[in-house]
Amino acid sequence: MFGSESMVNVGMGVEELGMFNRLSLVGLFDIDALGTVGSGAVDYAFVPKLIALAVVAVICYIAGAVRFQKKDLPL
Repeated sequence: MFGSESMVNVGMGVEELGMFNRLSLVGLFDIDALGTVGSGAVDYAFVPKLIALAVVAVICYIAGAVRFQKKDLPL
């Protein structure tokens, strides 16, 4: 997020951090497309990326719940 072009132009980002956008889940968070929401020309390119993030979140939540249920906790 801090390596994206819009954050660098504002002065809050660092261009060298852009590689982390491609190597992590943060790359699916498209702040440029999300910034168009509320304007006259909305860029819907963020929708599939947010759906992918939601799928990853649900899978991680289910995996954590299953793992927790299999733990043998003393009472």
